[in-house]
Amino acid sequence: MLGFSLLEAIELHLPPGYKIRGKLGVGATSSVYLAVGAEPTDRLAVKTMILGSATDHRNDLFLREMQTLEKLDHPRIPRILGTGEAKGSLFFTMPYIDGETLRQRLHRSGPLSFREALLISHDIPEVIKHAVEASRPRTRYVVTPAAKAQVQLRRLGGDRLWDAVMRRTYRIR
Repeated sequence: MLGFSLLEAIELHLPPGYKIRGKLGVGATSSVYLAVGAEPTDRLAVKTMILGSATDHRNDLFLREMQTLEKLDHPRIPRILGTGEAKGSLFFTMPYIDGETLRQRLHRSGPLSFREALLISHDIPEVIKHAVEASRPRTRYVVTPAAKAQVQLRRLGGDRLWDAVMRRTYRIR
């Protein structure tokens, strides 16, 4: 795989026909990309460590994130579909969820109405409780202001689907 870029190397591990089409977001040590299959509706989110950011500690945190997400089984938390390593960089795939983050919604439209805030916040405690209970006894989670702003919003037949309520988690010692 010498001549391949990181994204080309990751594409070799994706289901047949999937190609990475663009970056969805970036953090301090990882990026999330959109991968599209043969049909435009066949879409995956691919989260990978940024080349050059991998240290033993960061690899451990990313691996722990993957292991925690693999344990979660909740209708409002997308499942990890696959994990892998390409060019020394860990990655995992999840279903792509179309929609905007809470931060984007607030930036676009300003403060939420009381009703909107209640609708959006209704399921968050249940999802957080599930994530915390699934990761016991080793880890406790703190939801940071940054994580709150990354809640992914999408309407599905009246239900709210939450992606990455626990996207930023920290171990308390």
